[in-house]
Amino acid sequence: MKTKIINYLKGGIGNQLFQYAFAKSLASKFDCELFHDVSYYSFDPYGNKSIISELDPSSNYINISQINNSRIFKLNDELIRSIDQINNIPEDVDFLLLDGYWQSEDYHDELIVLFINKLLKEKYKFDEIIRHEGRKDIAVHIRRRDYEHMGLCKIEYYTGLMNYILDNYSDVAFQIYTDTPNFSKQFLSFRSYNLKYINTGSDLKDLYLMSQCSDFIISNSTYSWWAAYLGENYKTKVFAPKEWVTLPNVKSPCPNRWKLIENAIVPFGYNFEQNKYFYCQAN
Repeated sequence: MKTKIINYLKGGIGNQLFQYAFAKSLASKFDCELFHDVSYYSFDPYGNKSIISELDPSSNYINISQINNSRIFKLNDELIRSIDQINNIPEDVDFLLLDGYWQSEDYHDELIVLFINKLLKEKYKFDEIIRHEGRKDIAVHIRRRDYEHMGLCKIEYYTGLMNYILDNYSDVAFQIYTDTPNFSKQFLSFRSYNLKYINTGSDLKDLYLMSQCSDFIISNSTYSWWAAYLGENYKTKVFAPKEWVTLPNVKSPCPNRWKLIENAIVPFGYNFEQNKYFYCQAN
């Protein structure tokens, strides 16, 4: 029996897209049947849901806990740094279990990225898509609500880049994608920006709409990472924080071709003596 691949899904949309891209690339590389395990979402602490069935309705599913008397080999993202390091799949196992976040373009085939774009385009082709009308629409992603422990992007990071774009381009509009619209409007509304806040009620559709913009100012979030990555072409400018998160040993998933901005996030630390989190002093 040929080894089957099980993709153990976890996290939000951005994380799921990394996991899907790697699993799909691996299954394609070795011509293996792919299954997704979504059992994590029955106890996800953030209330996330799997979006794979929404993205790819043809997906197959399995629950690893219900597999008995099978030989399983577990692969996590600490063992390899790219899909090219995998030259074969063990022949003496029934299932290869993928348990990781795989947050790098090195983990997937570029053809899979085209496939994801195709799935999204087909899903929303009959919906009303934002008309760009010849102008340069810049996607701005502001994520704050559940992200303090990762380190929040500074207000000056967004406004500095938006001012830079206004100084260098004409006929520019900013599409704002945010989980904190009231906060964002508070610091953006009194500035001379052409703003449009986008919220369709579907996070996956918002990601697709974001990917249709000309250029991107993303937060330190895999959600807007994927919007920029799916929308990228040779003309695209992607601005991203250089320091990705304040958690230790977490490498930024951003490719070097993007414009990485230093000192863009406010570090978030933990005081063990006082037993509480705190914002570190910004430089």
